[in-house]
Amino acid sequence: MGIPFGPAGRHVLLLLGAILGVGLAIRLSLAYVLLPVSGFYFDVPAFASWALSLAYHGPGPYYETAGFADYPPGFLLILWPLGWLSLQIAPNDELTTRLLVKLPAILADGVLAFVAWLVVRRQAGERAGLIAAGLYTLNPMTWFDSAVWGQVDSIGTLVLFLTIVSLGAGRSELAVFLAALAILIKPQYAIVAPVVAVVVLRRHLFQPPEASADSTGGPLDRLRRLGSLRLATSLLAGALPAYAILALFQQTPFEFIEHMRKTADQYPYASMNAFNPWAVFSVAVGAEVTHPLQAVPWLWDQEPIVGAVTPYLVGIALFVLASVPVVARLAVRQDRRTLWICTSAFALALFIILTRMHERYAFPFFALALPLAATSPRWLVCYLVLSVTCFANVYAVYSLPLLHNAGSFRSELLDNTLFSSSGIIALSVVNTVALLWILGEAMPRRALAGARLQRGDGPSRWLGRLAVSPRWQSSEDGVGFGVQLASGGKLLQGLRSLPQSLVRSPQLKSSVGVTRGELDGTPQ
Repeated sequence: MGIPFGPAGRHVLLLLGAILGVGLAIRLSLAYVLLPVSGFYFDVPAFASWALSLAYHGPGPYYETAGFADYPPGFLLILWPLGWLSLQIAPNDELTTRLLVKLPAILADGVLAFVAWLVVRRQAGERAGLIAAGLYTLNPMTWFDSAVWGQVDSIGTLVLFLTIVSLGAGRSELAVFLAALAILIKPQYAIVAPVVAVVVLRRHLFQPPEASADSTGGPLDRLRRLGSLRLATSLLAGALPAYAILALFQQTPFEFIEHMRKTADQYPYASMNAFNPWAVFSVAVGAEVTHPLQAVPWLWDQEPIVGAVTPYLVGIALFVLASVPVVARLAVRQDRRTLWICTSAFALALFIILTRMHERYAFPFFALALPLAATSPRWLVCYLVLSVTCFANVYAVYSLPLLHNAGSFRSELLDNTLFSSSGIIALSVVNTVALLWILGEAMPRRALAGARLQRGDGPSRWLGRLAVSPRWQSSEDGVGFGVQLASGGKLLQGLRSLPQSLVRSPQLKSSVGVTRGELDGTPQ
């Protein structure tokens, strides 16, 4: 399904243009007209200072000369040209730089909404594509983050989204490259690493044999050799650019890891204002708010709960436990819907389960879950509920009275309800229940049930004719993608083919539609 240009297509493009235009107008108005000095009291000035430091000194000596710098090189590469541009417009005027640092995230919001439209409409039709674009563009979590707070979460999230798109299109080298880039933008985006690792390893190392070839020199051996080669080229596609970016900032991979570890150790608290079970724990043990930055009490996560068991260790153990069914589902089946479910589950589990989480760390979920929310009523309800609770979390921190952030308003009613201890506990419980539901959706049994339905082994009421359609089965390869994996090519070929991957005609057309199978709530 290419980009539409007929009469009906023009109507769709007009609606899309209206959605994107309204979203852009909201962001630009907030950032540059209504609240031109808005931004979190520390983040925007820090970004502006880093951008100017890069413009003056270049990336090489940056970490030696910038003082406090807790962001990785991938994000700094975005600030570098902004600092240079600011010096051309108004030398030595940091206010200009502060205005410019909001622009990349605002533009990334628009690009992400457009890419979501392309991806979802290709699988589920025009209406679903427009819903996906609208959900992201008008979500207060997204426009508040980029236009008011001045954060840059949408940039790395766009890279995450494109990583899953590339993975679903069979472009392993491009997917690994984008995953490495996402991690260099923000280490929290390593949530995509297990998804990419499982898919690439199964695709190119553990792919089951398709024919009874002999064990020496037959087609199977050639396929295995090709798989090993693709695995190697995929690893190189991620490692070489990442090493080059780190070298630009005079860092080795080990120094980068150590730098990020030290950054994490600067916030050794059970909850860094994230409304999750650790916020409930912090309130329940009677900890008190003692700092202007605290929306919830900051409880040291190395304080033993029982014996040598600390919140930090409990968080890691629970995250690993929650990851088991997600990874198991990926190992069983790797259709596009499974990729979006598993990546969304990892994104939300990071925010809910681990300690040291900030209020904004659920942001990637609101992009990664778009293909699911736009095609499934249950996922839509979950998406909307989390949009409300997570935005309340973000606003609770931005509007802390002693910070005096521009554009914040905090009434006594909010303090006595949503932002009270009882309100925080309630919002945290809702977030936790939502994660449990998503983990239930990610269980491997749902993937196995969908596989049985497609083979015709069980009732076909969920998939209709697709359940027993030979064309449906033949259009899927060994890992559930309707693409020719062997024709994926290398990194540069993947880069060239990514636009076609987004808009090319689907291989499966049916009166039932993919919304009844691959992307909606049907077990896959």
